[in-house]
Amino acid sequence: MSVYLGSIWTIRVVDLGRKIRREAGIGPKRRRRVKKHRKRRERMAQKGWMVLWDGSPHLWFGSEHPPCCLMAAMEDATGKLLAARFFPFEGTAGYLWLLKQMVKHYGVAVSIYQDRHGTPHRNDDHWSLEEQLVGRQEPTQVGLALETLGIQPIFALSPQAKGRMERLLGILQDRLIAELRLQGIHTIQEANAFLKSTFLKRFNRRFPIPPRQSDKTW
Repeated sequence: MSVYLGSIWTIRVVDLGRKIRREAGIGPKRRRRVKKHRKRRERMAQKGWMVLWDGSPHLWFGSEHPPCCLMAAMEDATGKLLAARFFPFEGTAGYLWLLKQMVKHYGVAVSIYQDRHGTPHRNDDHWSLEEQLVGRQEPTQVGLALETLGIQPIFALSPQAKGRMERLLGILQDRLIAELRLQGIHTIQEANAFLKSTFLKRFNRRFPIPPRQSDKTW
């Protein structure tokens, strides 16, 4: 907090208060944690080696409209936005739609990096008798689709572990919301049409980078 007093431009009231408390022997209200250093994962060298996907529930059309979920898939080597679509909520339909678009337009990826949301990952402790006999839980519908296609699922253990996807969704929450507002778009149907016709093409012209190797693994 800063205030203006005559010829004194700013007085940092917060810092001054902290100094007074320390001189009086009053300790801090809470200890500051030292931030853990996290090494950024290097991008895959080839297109198709890894895809990252996730859902982002948000007030995409403003606080006066109900929230919905943007489902998006990104290619790791380049940062290209492979597919994106709005759904009422994060669920099986959204992930299977992303998978279909990826396979249809690009091919089958080697692996998919994802969080432990209950749609692609079984989070329950229930084991049926059949599952106990074979020694494994049956996958979800999304997990079964990945297994059938031979795509290796990789599960992130924390939001930081899939930071590249988190940063992408942050960019979309910034840029896409602004563009939807400028276009006067307030429904999922209109937003999906805008994504397909305009936004994805514009985004992929600006943000993706070349892969380190030219060979594709799709």
